[in-house]
Amino acid sequence: MKNWLKGQWVVLSGASSGIGRALTKILINHYGARVYGIGRNEEKMRSLQQELGQNADSFAYALFDVGQKSGWQVFVERLQGEKIIPVLTINNAGVFPSFGLLENLGSETVERVAQTNFLSAVYSAEAMLPYMQGGGM
Repeated sequence: MKNWLKGQWVVLSGASSGIGRALTKILINHYGARVYGIGRNEEKMRSLQQELGQNADSFAYALFDVGQKSGWQVFVERLQGEKIIPVLTINNAGVFPSFGLLENLGSETVERVAQTNFLSAVYSAEAMLPYMQGGGM
């Protein structure tokens, strides 16, 4: 089976830690993909880039809150400026709040979880799909 990811760009949200960090390494080191990671912590992104060693040039990153629609719009403009058209977008970013009663969590926490875990995927699809022009997933 042909490796269709080799040399292709993949956009991956939540790339700085956890599953996203591990997936970034797999995509680059095993499949030869190029990953444009999205996260909020530059120190973690730089650390990941260093861990990639000789494959560090296959990793780029953008820092923004995926739960904010405007971040996705600016990101697509950045991709356009860099002439990068990804073949795949993976919405991996997510938050996991502590369990508790709503009255103890507050509406701000619930809104934040909804923005990151649900709305970010909507904003991503809305911004990325027209740009990828049927050439990606």
